[in-house]
Amino acid sequence: MEVVEQAFVQKLQRDLNCLSDPDRSVRKRAIERLQKRLLNGDPGEGAPSPGVIQAAWDDVILRLLLRTVNDPVEKCRELGIQLIKSAVKVVPQVGKTIALVVPSVAERMGQLPFLEESEEIRLQLVELTVAILSADYRADECHAVADNLVKFLISALADPFHEIKKGVCKAVVLICTRSPQTLEGKTEPLLRALLLNITHTHSRVRLAVLQAVDEVVICGLPAGTVSSLLAPSVKSLAFDRSLSVREAFFPAVARWLGYGDHPSKERVSLSCQKKDLIVNIPCLLPLLLLGITDESPDLAGGSLSLVEEVGREYEENAFLRNPSPDKMMVETEDEMTPRGLTGVGDCSMVDVEERNDADFPDYLLGAPYKGRPSAGCRSMVQNHLKDMLRPTTRDLREWKNLARVGAARLAHTLTVFAGTNVTDCLDTLLPAFTSAVSDDDVAVAQQVIAAVQVLGFYVRAENWLPFVLDSVTDSRSSEALRANGLVVLAGLLFGTPKHTLPNELVLQLSNGLRQSDVRCSDHPAVRRQLLAVLTNLLNAAETISSPSALNLFLTLLQLQSVEEDAQLQMGASEIIESLSKKLGLNSVKNLHEKFQDELIPLVTAGYEEWLGISPGRALFQTFMKKSGSTVGPYLKYVVNMFNVCLHHDRDPVLRICFLQLLDEMFEDQALGPWWIPLSEQIILELLIPCGVWRIGKVAAAVRHRAMVALGTFLRQDFCTQASMLELIKPEKQFLSVVKSCLDEDYYVDTRRATCHVIQHVIRIAGAEMADEQRITLSLEIQKRLDDSSDIIRLEIVPAIATFFQTMRNSSSDEDVKSLLSNLLVHMDDSNQKIQAAVCVAAQACATQRPKLVIDLATKICKEHRTSIYFDELRSFAVSIESVLSLETPHCV
Repeated sequence: MEVVEQAFVQKLQRDLNCLSDPDRSVRKRAIERLQKRLLNGDPGEGAPSPGVIQAAWDDVILRLLLRTVNDPVEKCRELGIQLIKSAVKVVPQVGKTIALVVPSVAERMGQLPFLEESEEIRLQLVELTVAILSADYRADECHAVADNLVKFLISALADPFHEIKKGVCKAVVLICTRSPQTLEGKTEPLLRALLLNITHTHSRVRLAVLQAVDEVVICGLPAGTVSSLLAPSVKSLAFDRSLSVREAFFPAVARWLGYGDHPSKERVSLSCQKKDLIVNIPCLLPLLLLGITDESPDLAGGSLSLVEEVGREYEENAFLRNPSPDKMMVETEDEMTPRGLTGVGDCSMVDVEERNDADFPDYLLGAPYKGRPSAGCRSMVQNHLKDMLRPTTRDLREWKNLARVGAARLAHTLTVFAGTNVTDCLDTLLPAFTSAVSDDDVAVAQQVIAAVQVLGFYVRAENWLPFVLDSVTDSRSSEALRANGLVVLAGLLFGTPKHTLPNELVLQLSNGLRQSDVRCSDHPAVRRQLLAVLTNLLNAAETISSPSALNLFLTLLQLQSVEEDAQLQMGASEIIESLSKKLGLNSVKNLHEKFQDELIPLVTAGYEEWLGISPGRALFQTFMKKSGSTVGPYLKYVVNMFNVCLHHDRDPVLRICFLQLLDEMFEDQALGPWWIPLSEQIILELLIPCGVWRIGKVAAAVRHRAMVALGTFLRQDFCTQASMLELIKPEKQFLSVVKSCLDEDYYVDTRRATCHVIQHVIRIAGAEMADEQRITLSLEIQKRLDDSSDIIRLEIVPAIATFFQTMRNSSSDEDVKSLLSNLLVHMDDSNQKIQAAVCVAAQACATQRPKLVIDLATKICKEHRTSIYFDELRSFAVSIESVLSLETPHCV
């Protein structure tokens, strides 16, 4: 030791000796004095030179000062560590400091539980280590203490204090940057310790750990560590809630793949050698691809750029690995020659069929894509597609929501990059997608559907159709599975380029969709997705043949028959219009005319077994309503079917539905020419049997519907006078059933509907009705004037008016007088509406027999409380009598 250095040590010797004094206060003051004298010098002398401090530090001071690291007094340990850290910043070389300090630090923190109990002191020890590693030293000096250093780092990473964790990560970065050989053979245990903190609650800790992991990976990892340890552990960072963590993660993955810029890229070791990239690509590339679907637009675009860069280098290395031109086929952007998939899983570029950028629809990709990815990154994904798809499809079934979301995002990206190469993976992908589209998390379902749509663009329909059609049409499939299959099918058709689906595939698909298990499903999701499939099918179809159109039309009619879903009905109607236009027809009516012969047997199939809830019944009802006048020529063929379905032994709901259908069809005046020849059959075989009295409210409901339908039929004049005169003959039992319904005691509405029937019977039969029948009807309608319901009393009056209007001149005055007398009694009814209606009916009689009306009105008026309506009636009758008296001379 030189004289200057010895003199410097002599000045500090007393304080150095006090470091081992039993008195804690003495030790504390000694450290404080050393802090001032070592760094600042004695008063008036100035600070010693760095060279003097270096020599004294290495030879004497550091060894004595290290005693304070193990001092029993926390304050002395704290001051001692601070002094060492301050001195490290002054001395030019810390090689010897590393050799002495690291073992001491490892002694205090190299094992669990820590010998150092104070959290603050442990943090200072870590900061001291960082300060030493930041100073000037040779790599071999750090390598000499590698065991103690790594031991300390691994243990310190288990410290619960987050600041200590960040400090250790900083130390790891410094070691990897300045002395990577220190970690030779020790990267795996250090990596394990780091990865235990990769999910720390503090984002800054996660970021620090990621930076440390990045440096450790660049230093080199044992074979298999990337796939077994690194990739599974860091995957959660791709979904980290902190944007800064994700921004650091994806570039780090690119570096682990051996590409991209890194300040210490020359340190790339075994894991990043070209010969090992093929092993690591299947586990690392998916992590990088996840960035393309990140929620941050900037980060997603940056990740896509990283993948493009990785792809370009991969393409160049592919040429290096396969220099022979006959073994390498480079795909150009505008190449459209059909080629097959070869070499999947090896390192060569694959030979695939792709569509050019102009053909790729933007709506299938969206941001951050600006067209198809480059050929290099596509080939990179395609060569390792199967290895990446296996874990992806497995994660789609994970119970953790985050894993499923990541798998769905990755599946979409892989599909985009794979292109037509995904064809060989359909047996794996489609079942996984079919299960995932019903995921509880909407984000998972949306990403999977987007992937399905891209798959539909790339893969020919003849390849995916058998897989999907089986899951949809298999009778053993549950309704939920069938709905999922339809979602996938709709997505595939949506992605299929418009007007490219061959007619034979359209026919195959339409045959599957018309099957009863699919078409007649009562599952709401199946119906909605079936509608989506049909919509996309029409857009994708090149042409629609007649057999295909018939199948589609039948299926759409079935969807239209779902009464409880108005939106579904509206959607089906819109597609039917599109179908008619696709076939070159002017309207939906023309579509019905085109397929009416084929549809009649299809919509009536199995009617013998129908119930009210049967899909066949709903289909037939919809078909008959929507057909309009086009079904007219076929009415004579379906009347027998109506007869069977309206039989009293059949399901009451079915009977009521058919009676409602008849009522609605009777409202269509355009069908009159076909109903009129069938009028007697319709009334006697279909409607009247349903009006026969049977016990129970259900039978009463049927009678009500029968009378409503009969009233509509007669109101539309579909029954001629000749037919009516035939119907009212006693042996036909027509009037008997009508009269029994007029006495209905279950529902007032049945009596009300029968009042309308009676009115139209009288009107149609007219003056040709036999006197006996008129008398019988007269008695029946008189009874309704005393009905317990004012509604019925009011409704029967128009029938009486019609009775008067249609009576013959030869009718007996006594018969007319009897009915008119009973009618005029109600001119004093408490209900003013009934009074007014009775007055109108009496005026109808006055047009035929004015004198009789005048006489009766004058007689009965005296017995009533008011004469307002009687006065009006007499005035009307007098005016009619005057007119008739004036016309009489001209008639002679």
